[in-house]
Amino acid sequence: MHANKFHLLGNMLFLFFFGSGLEKMVGSVRLFFIFIAGGALSMFLSVLYYAHNQPSLGASGAISTILATLMLINPWRISVLLTFVPVPIGVAGFTFCLINLKGLFIDYLHPPEGGMQVAYLAHIIGFMVGIFFGVFLTASWKKNLLMCVIQFVCYYFLLRLVFRFV
Repeated sequence: MHANKFHLLGNMLFLFFFGSGLEKMVGSVRLFFIFIAGGALSMFLSVLYYAHNQPSLGASGAISTILATLMLINPWRISVLLTFVPVPIGVAGFTFCLINLKGLFIDYLHPPEGGMQVAYLAHIIGFMVGIFFGVFLTASWKKNLLMCVIQFVCYYFLLRLVFRFV
């Protein structure tokens, strides 16, 4: 089930790009396990927060898990899906987290009429589950996580400089 056709299309697009990249590195069986575990954990751990709202739909938590796992295994992989320009996946991953943290905060302060629209907390939990899988699957996770943070900080610092002088 999905909220609408765009929700389904978006999930399919992200799953195709991030899932196929991770599958090449860990294989189909591990990808399947990561997807199912990420989806189940993000749903079960966020259900208490969303219990008063509408039920959650989609596979976004599972896809968030795949994104974070891929980010820790290969921090130099390039993505255009979240920023619409080619960036290292660490930039995309942490940008995704900030967008979801902001959305969660805004929804908390001003709940949308008609109930929940986006399961921001499920996305964040899925991302954290993906960090766990990345730690489990690569010995160089500390170096890769640091590289992702450096990529993120440098990208937005340079972006700020560009817009300041343009």
